[in-house]
Amino acid sequence: MKALLPALNRLMPLMMVIFLVLASVQMAISLHLSLASLTHFMEWCAPAWPVLAAVGGLLTIGGSYLKHAQNGSHARACYADGGG
Repeated sequence: MKALLPALNRLMPLMMVIFLVLASVQMAISLHLSLASLTHFMEWCAPAWPVLAAVGGLLTIGGSYLKHAQNGSHARACYADGGG
């Protein structure tokens, strides 16, 4: 039994992926979804994709800028009082 636990721990990510795939398939079947309905939805939302991409890009750049701005001010404050 002790030898089985390390093997199961190593295989845990694979088991999780299999579980998520099976759960997704079961959900799609229960909601009567198909690839055709997904294609139809993607075509219906096509005008929104450039807007969503622009908003996502701005949020990414803004978050990166804020992170660097906060790190810079923190570093200046630490060095100003002699701390590291």
